[in-house]
Amino acid sequence: MSPSEVDLEYAVKLLELPRTVGEDPGTGEEIVAGPGRYGPFVRRGKTFATLKSFDAMWTVTLEEALDLINAKAFGQRQPLKELGKHPDTGQELVVFSGRWGPYIKHEKVNVGLPKGTEIEEVTLEMALDLLKKKKASRGKKKGRVRSKT
Repeated sequence: MSPSEVDLEYAVKLLELPRTVGEDPGTGEEIVAGPGRYGPFVRRGKTFATLKSFDAMWTVTLEEALDLINAKAFGQRQPLKELGKHPDTGQELVVFSGRWGPYIKHEKVNVGLPKGTEIEEVTLEMALDLLKKKKASRGKKKGRVRSKT
């Protein structure tokens, strides 16, 4: 749309964005529709879903927005197995299915399961051992070397 096509009424509509569509009955989070960097969207918390047209920002209903957001959230990776909480951090250790086979995820560290290991065989202790080996093999980042002159 070019600036010459925008009249006063349309400009006022644009200033009303982002608009609140409603509240998610399940979580109580606010659902918002608005324009974004990659086109029109609906958002609940940190989950974004793309709308089909620019005009949909004003016409999308709460039910339609929930359907789009839930379909987007369903597309995210689902854990194959939850192993338990990490003793140091308290975060959940989880096994996911990846491109090169199953892997364990903890914080920003991903550790592939050894070949031939069944997901049912993986225990919390085994996962902690694999994570420990992975972190040890990464090494420390080298600091900046300062000149001695």
